[in-house]
Amino acid sequence: MHPWAAGLNVPSVASIAVTCETADHSLENAFDQRRGPGGSRWVAETPGEQTLLLGFDAPKHIRQVWLEVEETRGLMPVEFKRAS
Repeated sequence: MHPWAAGLNVPSVASIAVTCETADHSLENAFDQRRGPGGSRWVAETPGEQTLLLGFDAPKHIRQVWLEVEETRGLMPVEFKRAS
């Protein structure tokens, strides 16, 4: 079993927003459980810095955050910020 398999169903407990997305690869794809190389994915419409905002409906105790990235065009820095 993958570590994320028993995780939180984020769309059911949070509002989700992103700076931009393509019509064919919307943000909902990031949460549909189809993982691995070639799996469904969110794709930004424009290059550069992107922001993904999760606004939880109620306080949650979160021990880990898993992010799967498939970058085929080179290096991509990833930065996490948590706001209370």
